[in-house]
Amino acid sequence: QKLQTALSSTPSFRHPHFFASRASTKMIPTVIKRTASTAAASTKNVWRQFELEMWRSYQMVAPQAQKIHKLFNEQGEVLKNDHVAFRTFNHKKLDIQVFEENLYKHYQYKPIDSYDIPDKNLKAKHFEHITDPEEHPLIFVSEFDINTLNHGNQDTIHHMIDSIDASYDPVQDEKFLIRGRIWDAVTMDEYDDLSMQSQYASWVAVFGYIPNHFTVSVNYLHKYSTLKQVNQFIESNGFALNESGGKIKGTDEIGLMQSSTMAALVEAEFKDGKKMIPGAYYEFAQRFVVEKDNKPVLFRGFVGSQANKIFESTDRR
Repeated sequence: QKLQTALSSTPSFRHPHFFASRASTKMIPTVIKRTASTAAASTKNVWRQFELEMWRSYQMVAPQAQKIHKLFNEQGEVLKNDHVAFRTFNHKKLDIQVFEENLYKHYQYKPIDSYDIPDKNLKAKHFEHITDPEEHPLIFVSEFDINTLNHGNQDTIHHMIDSIDASYDPVQDEKFLIRGRIWDAVTMDEYDDLSMQSQYASWVAVFGYIPNHFTVSVNYLHKYSTLKQVNQFIESNGFALNESGGKIKGTDEIGLMQSSTMAALVEAEFKDGKKMIPGAYYEFAQRFVVEKDNKPVLFRGFVGSQANKIFESTDRR
């Protein structure tokens, strides 16, 4: 189903004409402090509302997510989201640069680091909120190199992208990250052909722009202090974990340990019908203190070799 027209952006708040001399730096008018505080609260509320919308769109392809969320709540846990991830292609109309501009314009996110994941023909970047990174989840965006596909599969993706409404501008669309599929549906055979070369590419072709996964931050849990304990809890409730590279990817020395469920099958719509395919998965991450510039800091990045294995959570079983 084609998308609708783009929504307007959220205006940013500035005081371009207010300056204070050195002698008066502490004498900021109360009205300005109140207005700035109100603007910051408003920006956070905009994000919280959008994060809720992302969660709702994600649940449509990750039916296990709400069940797992409820299980943690029943244990008295209030979950904090470590990061949200998105997938795309390296096409100039939809590549990581488009995400970067959209995230900055609408949600005040900036790029932090880049990653190469050659085994999956992927490049990636992660982003964090400019002014309040601790209160906003990280965002991880990866893009698939279309040129690594055979000519038939390349044609499929180019035909998809050519079918996008010519008036649509994803940078201007504040709902871009939850638009879903913005091109004409592929056929089941086209999906199968894509899957043979890249499960990642076939996933994007069908689901488009919605979160590929949300991530429980183990650091903020109270009852479960290690990722191993979380995994045991998840498996004891009947959910299968991704075992590629081990159930736990990474070490405390690296600064990041990750695990994830295997994506459940969901009904997907194709040009010639419907069938069950892997949807999205739920990830769990535990971060550790590492040394940076001779100072101990909490590791807030990602590791390409671990992401390579986590991506297999949407593989067919």
